[in-house]
Amino acid sequence: IEQFSLYHPSISGSYLAGRGAFEDRENDLAASYFLDALEADWGNIALLDRAFVSLVAAGRVDEAEMVAKQLLSVEPENELARIAVGVVALKERRYASALKALEGMSKDSLFGITGNVIWSWALTEERGGLAGVENLEP
Repeated sequence: IEQFSLYHPSISGSYLAGRGAFEDRENDLAASYFLDALEADWGNIALLDRAFVSLVAAGRVDEAEMVAKQLLSVEPENELARIAVGVVALKERRYASALKALEGMSKDSLFGITGNVIWSWALTEERGGLAGVENLEP
């Protein structure tokens, strides 16, 4: 007897299911659907962005970092992705990596301000003393 699988995910089906789950605030489920869609198209910026935001909202930090790095390869100025990569590096005490990820962020947006605070923290950890405090001046 031959068995047939009824589940064949498609990019569009997974994307639409992810959007629906995200709208219902089912972030973990949305992230899983967006990751299914990404398996077929890792260069799709819209899918990368939605998967990344869903992963962050679901608290799936390790997967979010992986998607953030891919997102940054096609959209290097994505501030939220830069923050995610920088925060993971800071958490792992890889201060030079955190500094590199967050270097040069704008101080004119919420994400930019957040990134600069984290950059200053990493700089203080890397160099000691009050090294990062000057960066926090308006």
